[in-house]
Amino acid sequence: MKAAILNGVLGSVLTLFIGQRYLGLSTSELVLMLGVANLSGLISLLLTLQIQRTQLYIRLPVVGFIKGWSVLLALFLIFLVPFFESLRDIKTLAVLLLPLGMSLGFSIIVFGPIQDFLVRYRYQQEKLRKK
Repeated sequence: MKAAILNGVLGSVLTLFIGQRYLGLSTSELVLMLGVANLSGLISLLLTLQIQRTQLYIRLPVVGFIKGWSVLLALFLIFLVPFFESLRDIKTLAVLLLPLGMSLGFSIIVFGPIQDFLVRYRYQQEKLRKK
């Protein structure tokens, strides 16, 4: 949990610093971008795990963990980029992708309890079906 908080804080500070200093973005846009990035990361992670669980991505022409990371990154960008015109510029996206990714430590903290709830719910449903 400490690592997730450290990553979240460091990623947020880097996003704000780079966005303001080098890209000329406003503070309010960057703060909103951090919030949407964390929400997008959380939703993308939950959907990726569901896709892996149901094996919907089995027909992708790549193997192993690359499938999961590819799906996760694609979903993250699909949920994030349409909200911010500044991220549609490839230079801005390339520069902010790593700091925004680091800020996702905050969504990891929230992800744990949600995933625990989902696992418990699935287990209870399976237990009821067996009865």
